[in-house]
Amino acid sequence: GGLQGTDPASRLIKQAAEQLDVPWFTLTLCLGPQVLGPMDRSLQDLGLSGGEVLAAVVRSQRVIENPGVSRFNSKYHCTVSRVEEVEHCTWSVSFEVVGDMSLGRLQDPKASCLCAESGSMRAQARGHASGSTVRLRPESCSFEEDDRERCIRGTLIFAGVPLEWGEAYFTFGETGYSTLKLLLKET
Repeated sequence: GGLQGTDPASRLIKQAAEQLDVPWFTLTLCLGPQVLGPMDRSLQDLGLSGGEVLAAVVRSQRVIENPGVSRFNSKYHCTVSRVEEVEHCTWSVSFEVVGDMSLGRLQDPKASCLCAESGSMRAQARGHASGSTVRLRPESCSFEEDDRERCIRGTLIFAGVPLEWGEAYFTFGETGYSTLKLLLKET
């Protein structure tokens, strides 16, 4: 339906994205040189009364192909094949973790984390307060293969990833795996 002046800007963005056939979180609308927002403000509060010409700027969805490995040792390691922005502040991590049972079963993928640089193991070792670190656990996960003795392959979904994170660090499992640096924004 039509938009009202009391509707939030997010409704306009979502309708425009639908018309343009792009994910809404990749779309920015501008009124002249000004970016339209914040998204929870009403259209009338943002100076829109109807009939204004807006510019639409669409960026590509962010995808990182084959970023690397989170490693425990030569026999136990998690290869990340793809990291993809799938929704606003939400990223999927496609992975395969393998082991040979020499150290027992594979760790639980749901214990994996995504954190900012300050949350890396090196930063914690230097004595930074862990209370200031944002450590995200997967909101959900799905498995294509789930053999806890040899191989787990699937996708972890991390929601609530702050927009300002230019890079993040992925660590597989509960403990002992190395961190994998992910560049979330192009530099």
